[in-house]
Amino acid sequence: MFHKWPLCLTLLSLLVLMAGCSRFNSETQVNMHMDLALENNLNDMIHQSPLIVMGTYQSAAGSINGARNPRDPSKPAADVYNEVKLFNFKVNKVLKGELDADIIKVGQSHTLQLDRLRENENIHITNPLYIEPEMGKTYILFLKKSPYADFYSFPFVPNSIQLNGQGKALLQIPSHHLLKQTVTQDDQTIHVSIDGFPTNYKDQVTGLNLQGILNKVENIENTLLQ
Repeated sequence: MFHKWPLCLTLLSLLVLMAGCSRFNSETQVNMHMDLALENNLNDMIHQSPLIVMGTYQSAAGSINGARNPRDPSKPAADVYNEVKLFNFKVNKVLKGELDADIIKVGQSHTLQLDRLRENENIHITNPLYIEPEMGKTYILFLKKSPYADFYSFPFVPNSIQLNGQGKALLQIPSHHLLKQTVTQDDQTIHVSIDGFPTNYKDQVTGLNLQGILNKVENIENTLLQ
């Protein structure tokens, strides 16, 4: 089972634990729950991804607001800012789907806005699903075209395979180090704890060789065409 994640991540619950009355004390604890199912089956990843490419990240390409205006999703939201980092990705081989460009922009959700934790103020945390890509390394990316902007995003998690010099796969899995974050704003310290990540995740992709992955994509594509 996989879970599709939009650019604006859904927070199922947000509990602010406060001591005192209307104002925060110097330190405050915030607990968040994310209902997250990680995809670990390569067959399903191939089936569910409209576009699969192999290539290298070349450079950063700026950032945009991933939160959309509910009345016009083609425009960014006016009162919410969820940063999406953009990267230039050089495509060396298209494994599934169609593409007419050698270099594409790939967007990854980087920060999330938490609303009104301090009266009329907001704070931002790093998206716990964010993984910083390594420039020049070879990746296989499982992508979809963003419907509202000129870049590609990821339809599920995990969504990237890094290949080492011997052509062995390393599945890019979100790190648990972002499940606890501290934000300091003015004279307040806010500790954010995030749960919901599975503890029994089984990685079935790391260690596979490149040719085996390519063969699997080709076999599934041939089956779909029959």
